[in-house]
Amino acid sequence: MAIVLEEKQKFNWKALLIFLSVIGFLFALAYFLFFAPVPVIEDIIPLNIRSTTELSTVEFKPGDLTSNKTYQSLRPSIGPAVVTQVGRPNPFIKF
Repeated sequence: MAIVLEEKQKFNWKALLIFLSVIGFLFALAYFLFFAPVPVIEDIIPLNIRSTTELSTVEFKPGDLTSNKTYQSLRPSIGPAVVTQVGRPNPFIKF
């Protein structure tokens, strides 16, 4: 009968470091997603931007645009679309 001697396994520091890094990343992700204070909208958008009520009072006159010489000089760069028949007339019949 043979005697089996088991070697003492060394502690794997690299695996422990990777495991702790993943756990730390998950905790940081959870903190910033769920518990971090939300920035106030006034801090994100500057106050000198016009409000929507001011923008809603702007009057648009299509005549001013269509009478503009620059607008009238514009030409389409592609032709009209050509409609072709796609597929079979009855898709449920056999080939």
